[in-house]
Amino acid sequence: NQEVAPGEIGEMISKGPLTFKGYFRNEEETKKAFDDQGFFHSGDLMSLRPDGRFVIEGRKKDMIIRGGQNIYPIEVENMLLTHPKVLEVAVVGMPDPVYGERACAYVVPRPGETFTFEEMVSFLKQKQIASFKLPERLEIADKLPLLPDVQKIDKRALREDIMNKLGRAT
Repeated sequence: NQEVAPGEIGEMISKGPLTFKGYFRNEEETKKAFDDQGFFHSGDLMSLRPDGRFVIEGRKKDMIIRGGQNIYPIEVENMLLTHPKVLEVAVVGMPDPVYGERACAYVVPRPGETFTFEEMVSFLKQKQIASFKLPERLEIADKLPLLPDVQKIDKRALREDIMNKLGRAT
């Protein structure tokens, strides 16, 4: 367990009397969630802002690993959401034989707007995103699939969609 510098993204871990002891009747998941020193690994990715606030940046399971480098989809999504033509966005990993994974952005443009791959890349470069974080594919959608009852984007469905488009079985 190692602290990350302010502004960097790391996983929130905890240990102490207020940390729960494990999953009810699920010893296997409990073993996965706690390390050998008793720290609970939440899976929540956080950063420390200069003003001292902790900000949740995403989930570890949503992370894309491209050639050994970590891409946190929420970082790319938040940048793309500031584009005037973008209404909704979700970034998911897609398999790649060389890098393991690459990023694919699903974008719902604002009504009456079009959005191209070139516009996306140019915009993100203007935002000074690291080049390895640039999505390497853009899928335009009318709407993004939602999980039932929680109004959260169903990224599993998007990953299945891109796998099908790439001609690979899930």
